[in-house]
Amino acid sequence: MLQTAAMAASKYSIPLENTVHNSAVLAGGNGQFVYPNGIAVDSAGKVYVADSGNHRVQIFDSSGKYIAQFGSIGRGNGQFTYNNGIAVDSKGNVYVADSGNARIQIFDSSGKYICTIRQYRQRERAIL
Repeated sequence: MLQTAAMAASKYSIPLENTVHNSAVLAGGNGQFVYPNGIAVDSAGKVYVADSGNHRVQIFDSSGKYIAQFGSIGRGNGQFTYNNGIAVDSKGNVYVADSGNARIQIFDSSGKYICTIRQYRQRERAIL
């Protein structure tokens, strides 16, 4: 069963002082966020946050302690451009909606890239 952000938020807490909503301020350190846009929790209690402004996913334990992160800005496998949604399945696979690249990427619970479910080819515009 996939956990929703509301379910996760009601059970787990990540310190709000680490959230930045001002794009003029860059917060790229471990446990810091710029426009977090999704949260999911696996069966072991690990919390995954789609940190959209930093183009990464951060992983925390059930008490909110930072564990690890994966992803960076880009178009390659394991890279994101404004990842804005996240879910975890019953096997612990992490699904990340990578909206800027029009795809969903799947990772294992440690952040290792598995595959891309779907990717649309963007049309190229002719310059007149």
